[in-house]
Amino acid sequence: MELLARIRAVTRRGQLLQEENILKVKDLTLNTKTYELIRGQSERIELTKKELQLLELFMRNKGQVITRTVIFDRIWGYDVEVNDNMLDALIKLLRKKIDHPGKETYIQTVRGVGYRIEES
Repeated sequence: MELLARIRAVTRRGQLLQEENILKVKDLTLNTKTYELIRGQSERIELTKKELQLLELFMRNKGQVITRTVIFDRIWGYDVEVNDNMLDALIKLLRKKIDHPGKETYIQTVRGVGYRIEES
């Protein structure tokens, strides 16, 4: 009985880890283990390492405003000199790759604060 309970617990933990590796927002699915981004059913989107890190940050915190300071710290680190233009350029490149032309953008700007990605 105890062995069976342990096997079930390990199986559940494995499922939880697998679910944590898959992040979804609208029609975007990011596998954080393989760093594959899929839009819809099968459209693969190639992203740079920094773009993937930024998208993962947004997807893990969907609905929450993420300040520019937090983004700088998480993406570039504390000890790197980064200016606002670098973040603006990264956001612009990411939007260009993930957004559908003519439709609402996934990443919304919250003026004077930062950015957020909404679930729906």
